[in-house]
Formats: sequence, structure tokens, C-alpha cells
Amino acid sequence: MAEMTSTGPLHVVTAGDENYAPGILVLAGSVWRHNPGARITVLGLGLSDASAALMRELAAAMGGEIEVLATDRAAVDGLAANLARLSVATFLRIEIPRLLPDVARAIYLDSDMVVMGSLAPLWEMGLGQALIAAVPDPSTKTEEFEALGMQAGEYVNSGLLVMNLDLWRAEAVGEKCRAFLTDPEQQRFQADQSAINAICRHRVVALPARWNFWSRSHSVYDESELAEAPVVVHFVGAQKPWLYSDVPAEALWLAEAAALPVRLPALQRRPLQKARRHALARAEHWLRRHVYAALGIRGYRARKARAKVDAELLRLWEARFIAPHVAATSASGAPPGIHAR
Repeated sequence: MAEMTSTGPLHVVTAGDENYAPGILVLAGSVWRHNPGARITVLGLGLSDASAALMRELAAAMGGEIEVLATDRAAVDGLAANLARLSVATFLRIEIPRLLPDVARAIYLDSDMVVMGSLAPLWEMGLGQALIAAVPDPSTKTEEFEALGMQAGEYVNSGLLVMNLDLWRAEAVGEKCRAFLTDPEQQRFQADQSAINAICRHRVVALPARWNFWSRSHSVYDESELAEAPVVVHFVGAQKPWLYSDVPAEALWLAEAAALPVRLPALQRRPLQKARRHALARAEHWLRRHVYAALGIRGYRARKARAKVDAELLRLWEARFIAPHVAATSASGAPPGIHAR
């Protein structure tokens, strides 16, 4: 079996709409900081001209190469029904083989990620006849992969994908994913992630957790995974650091944003948790939370215990890996690239 490797310039592909423009800019800056000369393609769905121009300005300032490819919503029509929680642009990853017909391999990264090191090992790895390389999804919610007949550790997170695009085209993988997504019998909470898992099953190279490490919920990781320095941090869920303040690991994202040689548009970050309006509301919240926990109602006790563990693991992880990276990034001497209002 021939080994499929790449020797050309490292090629990262990401996707997003205007709401994800700050994330795309910070992701791109972090890629170029640790992977000079990398090529980045942005699949934009409704990106403004100003955001696209800022991405090109960033590439010029950092000596990178970028293509901002405007895509039509028709590319993902019919795929995001009843999934308002997802950005429609997330479905563009299954269209990469079609949208980039001359590209043999790409590293797809979600636009809510930050790169902390070299991606060369992913770019240079052998894929053979594997369709993708990805990190097993660490979620403890088993319903999604069990519905696909998969085992824990077999189902992967699609936030980072090393994609064997020649094979995707030869075997019509994107078309098969689209058929899965439009099949009423295959509606899944994780949508295109589950489609990719179903179609690529048994042809996946599993990567260590450091290549797609969650910014929160660290109780899903074992001790060895927590002890390894992350290369790519993924701000999973709705808690995006350009939208909210006080999110887990926000210091990493803010440091990378501040180090950009271009200035981001003003961010309007909202508190993650709104302050209670008066003492009665606070007392009611405390009573409901603690009484329910004491009685074991609706899993409150387990969730409270897990939240406590997550908070401590996050504190230790940030001190060990994020704080030194932030200090090094802040000491790089780059002009400030962020301001908030």
C-alpha cells in the first residue's frame, strides 16, 4: 500500500461566516506564527469585504499566503435543517474536495481553534489509504457514536482533519456525506461530524489528543493526555472567546489576538454569566442548585462534582501550558491587535 504524504507548502483550510471572522483571523495568525509560509484557504460564507480584506492584510504582514474563497449558500442548502445551534459554514468541510479540486491534501481546522506549535508532523505523516486523520472525540455522551454502531475511541472530532482529498474525490466521500445528512433516517445531533464518521469509518488514522485539545471539560481526558502539551486548542461549544468574557482558556485566545500585526474590529464581549438582579434571585438559585444536588435530582450532584473537577483541572492545565505560552506571545513585541468595548 503506497504511503500518501505531502511535501509542498503546508496547507490549512478553515471555514466561517461573518460571526466567525475574529476566530478566523486569530486562527490564521497562530498558524503563521508557528508555521511560517503556510498556505491558508478560507471558505467564506457571507464574509464581509472588510473582513476578507483584513485577512489578506494579515497574510501580507506575516508573510503568509491566503485565499479567501467566497462560497454560495447553495453549497450547503438542505444540510442544516433544524440545526440552528450550528453555523451553516461548518458544513463546508465536506465540500473541500469539490471547492479545491487541485489540492491533494489539506489540514482542515475549525475557526474556533488556536495553534500553539508546528503542524508539520500532520502535514508529513503517511495516510496510505486512510481518508482522514483525526482525534477521537473525548465526549462522555455515548448516544451519538452508539447510534452509528461505533465504539468509544472510534468516533472522531471533526474540528481537525488531515484530509486525503484525492481519495475523497475518487470515492465520492463528500457526496456520500451529503447523502447521509439529507437522509431522514440519519439525523444526528453532531450532523456533519457524524456523517464524516459514518462514511470514513475504518479508514481513519487516530491522532493523540494534543492535536485537538478542548479548552474546557478536562475531566474527559486521562492523566497522560493532560500531561502532554497541546498543539491545537479547540474552543468547543457556544462559549467563543470573541463573544464572551471569562470563558475557559480565554487568555490564550486574547494573547494571540493581541499579537496580531493588524487590529481586530472592536469586540463586544458579553459576560458569560449575567449577574443576578437581586438577592432573592441569588437565594432562589442557590436553593435550587444545592437542594437538587443533595437530593440527586436530575443529575445535579454528579454535574456539580464534575464541574468542580473540571475547574481544578483547567486551573492546573492553564498554569502548566497556557500561561507560559501567553507570556512568550506577549513578549514577542508585536503591536496590540485587539481592543474591546
